[in-house]
Amino acid sequence: MILNDEQLHATKLQLGKLESWIAELEAKEKHSSDQLRRMQLDGFYGFAEEAKTDIFEYEELRLSKTESSEAVDLSDLPKLLVLTRIALGWSQMKLAERTNTPKSDIERYEANNYLGASISKKIEVAETLEIDISKCFQSNSEDSSNSSVGAKLQRIDDLDLQEFPIKEAVKRGWISNYNKKDYTKPFKNWLSESTGRYTASAFHRKGQGTKLPADIPSIITWQARVLQLANLEIQNSVIPKFTGNDRWFRNFVTVTAELSGPARVKDLLFQQGIILIIERHLPKTYLDGAALLSHDGIPIVALTLRYNRLDYFWFTLFHELAHVYLHLFSRHHFNFFDRKILNEGNQNAKSKESEQDELEKEADRFALKKLIAPQVWEQCRSRQTATLLDVKSDAKKLNIHPSIIAGRIRKERDNYQILGSLLGQGDLHRHFDGYAR
Repeated sequence: MILNDEQLHATKLQLGKLESWIAELEAKEKHSSDQLRRMQLDGFYGFAEEAKTDIFEYEELRLSKTESSEAVDLSDLPKLLVLTRIALGWSQMKLAERTNTPKSDIERYEANNYLGASISKKIEVAETLEIDISKCFQSNSEDSSNSSVGAKLQRIDDLDLQEFPIKEAVKRGWISNYNKKDYTKPFKNWLSESTGRYTASAFHRKGQGTKLPADIPSIITWQARVLQLANLEIQNSVIPKFTGNDRWFRNFVTVTAELSGPARVKDLLFQQGIILIIERHLPKTYLDGAALLSHDGIPIVALTLRYNRLDYFWFTLFHELAHVYLHLFSRHHFNFFDRKILNEGNQNAKSKESEQDELEKEADRFALKKLIAPQVWEQCRSRQTATLLDVKSDAKKLNIHPSIIAGRIRKERDNYQILGSLLGQGDLHRHFDGYAR
């Protein structure tokens, strides 16, 4: 698809060359290599037709007038953003200026069908182009017993704020400049400043064995706090560009073996263009962690540290990083809110594999692979013996924390009564200043 006048000009030049090559080949007399000539012609014909179609569609769009007030489903929004911008005769530069977005970002968004753009960014562009997104929503036909639970995309103005944990947000100091007689208005302003005029938490994922329903208003509130903290870091720092290259995990995993490993994670993720936020979960959310995008498309990993254990911390962290590397930039309107990632000690934790969300299984496989390579895990003696001595020996050889091996053995054996002394129980929260229970 042609996205701008520069590409239109380049496509017309390319079409001219193709037509010249076609004319030359057609003028040649038939000879022994006629089959090769025919194959070349067929290829050039195909490229030429494709170029003509692209040129025709772009020029037709430029001449047309769109009904931009028509409501659109959120899944169709990315394509409509591009088509409407062209139909309005706006350049990518003009859209960039109107949305206060770098032109390079607009070019990247359009080239990738707005993958990697946050919900709030897509909504901002839509409203700038006067596209009615009031009826956009992420549909969900599953009930609360399944692994995914959806919430409609809603305007902040349309929310019933009486359902939100406003007093808890005030108690935790998330909101300032409030009137003690009425917290609702400052809470609403805070929610809007953090998330935009629409709620963006379309999904959370329950994880194996989590049967308690999550409170969506509380999840939205927690997300707003995460975005508030991330926005402060973005405003006060120059965040390196996230590249999506995961080769750095080879060295990163060895940090788990360091006594100060958890405390170093934030800086190490920052170097990769990822913001780490630590924020306690709110009641009724049961959240372990989340992966989401900032308004400007910067990946955020948020952890609640619900359990004061190292094995839980490292697996949850790598699980959320999996969502960043595998899913955030390859799918539309997904944020990941993960609950009960580890299901130890829960007699009702078992669930049919078919009930697990495929994206969660992908994230689990990514985490396991990055923490211990499959071929290496096959050779670990502790996997067979499950003894304290062998776990420590294998951990030393692999230069990782013993809790990672111990936790994995417990899960694979479905036996949570073994190796408990190696989990790093009580050794997590001390790494994070100001983390109060």
